[in-house]
Amino acid sequence: MPPDAPREWHDDDGDVLDAVMRRAMSGAPECLPAVCPLCDSLSLHAYIHAREGWRAGGSWVWCGACRAFSHARSLTPVGWVNLDAVDEAALTAVPGVLDAMASRIDAHWNAFRAVLLQG
Repeated sequence: MPPDAPREWHDDDGDVLDAVMRRAMSGAPECLPAVCPLCDSLSLHAYIHAREGWRAGGSWVWCGACRAFSHARSLTPVGWVNLDAVDEAALTAVPGVLDAMASRIDAHWNAFRAVLLQG
C-alpha cells in the first residue's frame, strides 16, 4: 500500500479500545477526542446508540488516524440519548459513517460526560 493511501478499518482484537468503553459504562467517560492508545494520535472517538424504544444497542470506539475500531452490543448508560443526526439504518460494525461525523459525536459525548460529572 502506498504511504499516502488511506488505511482500511481493522478490528482491534485486543482489549485496548474496549477499555475506553468500559470506563464510560462505569460512569467515567473520557473527554473526546482522546489520544489513541494504539497510535498516540488525538483521534480516538466513541459512540453508543440505543435501538429505538430500547436501552440495548451498540457501542463503538475508533481511531480516525490508525483506523482501529472496536464494536460491541451493549446497554446504554442511564440518561443516554442518541445523537439525532446518526441514521440507525446506516450503522454497521465498521465506524465509517460515525467517523464522518466525529466532531458532532464528540460534542454529543462530551455534553453527556458533563452531565454525568455534575451528577
